[in-house]
Formats: sequence, C-alpha cells, structure tokens
Amino acid sequence: MHIDNSIIKSYLQGSSSYKSHWIFDHILDNGEYIFEEPKKIEAEKVRNIYEKIQKNLTSFIPFNVELFSMLFSDWENKFNDINIVLAVGCPSPFDAMVRQYNGREYMVFDLVRFLDYEQQGKDILSVIIGMITHETAHICIHADHSIDTCGYQQQLSYITFDEGFAHLLAFTDQISKYDFCKIIEMHYEGSLQKLKAALSEEDFDQQKKYLQQSNCGAYWDKFAAISGKLYLASHMDHLCEIYKAGPSAMIHNMLE
Repeated sequence: MHIDNSIIKSYLQGSSSYKSHWIFDHILDNGEYIFEEPKKIEAEKVRNIYEKIQKNLTSFIPFNVELFSMLFSDWENKFNDINIVLAVGCPSPFDAMVRQYNGREYMVFDLVRFLDYEQQGKDILSVIIGMITHETAHICIHADHSIDTCGYQQQLSYITFDEGFAHLLAFTDQISKYDFCKIIEMHYEGSLQKLKAALSEEDFDQQKKYLQQSNCGAYWDKFAAISGKLYLASHMDHLCEIYKAGPSAMIHNMLE
C-alpha cells in the first residue's frame, strides 16, 4: 500500500501548497479545478482522524472478510499495491472516491468530510473501515472486470454491478446475518424502475444526467448503486456466481 499524505502534512503545517495537488483537477470528470478551503480550526480533529486511519491501514481487515476473500481471492496482494491519497479540500459529497492519474488508480479520502460522520455520532473507525472496504472492492472489481465505456447502456450496467457489490460489502460487517427485507421492500422496486427508465433513455443530454444520478446524491437516490446492491442482497447465496458472470449477465437477470 502506497500512501500519499502530502496534502495532510501541508495542511497540518499551515501551508497552502497542497492546493496545487493533482487531485483537485480530477474530482470531476471534465477536469474542472474544484477546491473547498478547510477551516484551520478543524486541524486538530483532522490530525486525530489521520492518526486513526494510519493505524487502521497498517493492519487492515475489510468488512465481511470471508466473503470478500471468496470474491477477490488475491485482494491482499491488490491492497498492497493500492495507492491512497489522504486529502482535505474536496467539496461535499466527495468524501471517498477512486480516481485515475497517469494511468494508475488512487483511492482518495477527504478527512474533513469524515468529520461530518463524527458529528452525526457515528463510530469513525467503522466508517473508515467501511469506506476502505468499499474502495478496495472497486479496485478488485476493476481488475477482474474491465470498464466498458463503449456505450451508454454498458456504462450504466457496469455502474450497477460495480457499485452494487461495493455498497453491499461495505454496508455493514457480517452482511450474511443482516435482514435486508425491510430495505428491499422500501427501496428496491423504485430504484429498479428508475434503472429501467434510464436504460431505455435515448436522449443524449438525459443520458448524461442519468449517469450522474446513478451513483451521486443522497444515498437512497443512487438508483443504479442501490438497485444493484439490493438485487445482490436478495441473492446472497449466489454472489460468487453473479460476480463471475459479470455486469451484463447481472443486468439481464435484474430486468427479467
């Protein structure tokens, strides 16, 4: 695992040199530079979170490690090669993301955004483990299933598969014991219907909006991620088969 903590060190030292870091030109797909100045009074809280993350990364075990290992047999080797950027300055809602730079993928975590979870009374370590589980799953999925960007429907299918698995695995530890019935009842049909509408959309501008909405915004509004996650939650005994079959097969079965 390779950790770029240059942004954090610069911020904690009171320097503003980190504003020129490449990440702020790569948060948005269009390459627009976006940056949100973190408050200096948050520095000590950021330092505490930074130390917790450093300690956790040295002995990282993902949520649902047995299932994780079944899906991604060599995840530990991939984790050793993972590039992580610990940042401040990313605007909401960009708390955790995977971005490409010079042909390599980077997991990016904005520690100021993590403060929001702490203020909500959530266990910050659980949040951290969940986020790293989520992003590590993406790295493994991208290695096993190449991203097909040839067409709109292929992109949307891939997002549903990729985000569905990542969200499920990171939702909570021991998901095999979690009762998803109420969540499925409340959210699956609505997210699936929106996915179907999005897949049949032919207008280019509307397609762009659907791609953005598919995994952006409020948690339960991310229709591709949520429909994928809840489909998988209702097929817990077949996750390995679904994973091996890939995005196209999963979408086909969801739409049947």
